Amino acid sequence: MAETTTVRAARRPKPGGRKTANRFAKFAGGDTAPSTDFSHTADDSASAEDTGLIGGISAVAADEAHRVVQVQVAEIAPHPFNFQGRSQPQPGDPKWEELLNGVRANGVRLPVLVVPREAFVAARPSAAEQISPDARYVLVYGHRRRAAALEAGRDTVPAVVDDAIMADDGDLDAMAAENLGRQDLSDLAEADLFARYSEIGLSQRAIADRLGVDQATVSRRLALLLLAPELRRAVDDGDLPSAEAAALAGALPYGPPRRWQKTKDPDQLSDLRRAEQVQALRLILDRGMLAARTAERVIAERNARAKAAELGIPIVEDPRVELGENCHQCRVADYESGADVIGAINPGSGSLDLYARPAPSAAVEDAEGDWAAAGTTEPAGQPAPAPSEATTPAQSDDAGRDLNTVDDHSVAIADKQRAQTAAAAEAQAQRREFCAVLITQRPSNADLLKILVGQYLSGVAARSATSAVSAVLRDWDAEVDGTGEKVRNTRAWHRAVAAAELHTAELKDKAWDDDAVAHVELLMDRVGYQPTTWERRQLDAAGA
Repeated sequence: MAETTTVRAARRPKPGGRKTANRFAKFAGGDTAPSTDFSHTADDSASAEDTGLIGGISAVAADEAHRVVQVQVAEIAPHPFNFQGRSQPQPGDPKWEELLNGVRANGVRLPVLVVPREAFVAARPSAAEQISPDARYVLVYGHRRRAAALEAGRDTVPAVVDDAIMADDGDLDAMAAENLGRQDLSDLAEADLFARYSEIGLSQRAIADRLGVDQATVSRRLALLLLAPELRRAVDDGDLPSAEAAALAGALPYGPPRRWQKTKDPDQLSDLRRAEQVQALRLILDRGMLAARTAERVIAERNARAKAAELGIPIVEDPRVELGENCHQCRVADYESGADVIGAINPGSGSLDLYARPAPSAAVEDAEGDWAAAGTTEPAGQPAPAPSEATTPAQSDDAGRDLNTVDDHSVAIADKQRAQTAAAAEAQAQRREFCAVLITQRPSNADLLKILVGQYLSGVAARSATSAVSAVLRDWDAEVDGTGEKVRNTRAWHRAVAAAELHTAELKDKAWDDDAVAHVELLMDRVGYQPTTWERRQLDAAGA
């Protein structure tokens, strides 16, 4: 199968910046060449064609007094700074398969660029141990061609030998010219390349000028090197967008301090920081949170746990286990020295919620409240109180017994309705705390559109323009200034959440509809809301 030419223009430095030392840069960016016979060696280089990539690179080599020679593939070591993936076979990649088939049929057609081992070690002594002892040359560019030659069983490849390329870190420039224009070069591989320039003392601005890229791109790529291995895999797999990953790494850095970091965290190499990044990743993937908001949430939890440890406050996973379903009634704003309190991490904001343990008498009252919320008037297993003589008719009075039965039934119904109303009010108070967090996490435009369309079709959207929604948003401090699409979408999201909450609250004595269920499920998914017992019964009934 004949090889085809794939040429991408290498990125060049911006005007006024340092020009790359790679004299062959204009021929970089492609692994294949035209179907030109390339059988010449050091002895017959004059027979080379003067057209195509091979002719061009041969002409440059001739101008520089270099020759294209045949070099044993086994004697060439990959450059230790180059992305390792480009030195290995890539089965399943159509471009790799095309290159490999061409090399099998015709050999390597476009020369690689190598430097003698001695010259490389002299320029980069710290990398000497990474070079195979059997290698006579170190590859500067052409790593995929070398890998294809090995896979195809070829003994030699055409090469330009140029030890001068090592001057002024020219090998880095050569690899940059070859790799930066490639569509298959990962963001993490670019980050490693930029980091090499940082290690030789260049600032982010100097790196950008030298390679002809934006400084913002350099900054974002370098930030990826502050990711834990779990997050790097998520970036490579496409589960975590590179821009989001860079924002997260900037706020929650992990790994050894880097020269280019503007601010360094003294604990960024700790297992705790790695665990925080993994926690943030889960929030992003499971709840759809944005990186900036996720970092704020994780840092808030870090500070909350430190505060609890300083004050000696025990943290529990679920305060309802300790205090019952009505635990929110035990919430306190501040810690008072000597008070018997417990803490819990707010699932939405990550802040520290404090709960005062009730006195024994209060605990009994709370238990009675739980019985009422459950629709009963006395604890299970306890005998019913004896009726008083003033309210109990004679047992022989059949009409009286019937009347008494009706009265008892009416009282039971009234008690149950009061209990349900109280349970609904308590659930509403708890929901609204989480709604204030939910509005800070605007979904994607596509998801927002689905929510708005659903509310429009059901009629919930009609509440959005009411004064009640405006009042709720004031309570949540949901003010958004400015203009533009992003601001409009944020305001629409705020009003959609407030409208859904008001709609759900009005169903306190009715079965929940799809809109109420969707609202609570959104709170559960995005901010970790835990429904009350009454809400769970509503959800179960709606799903029956």
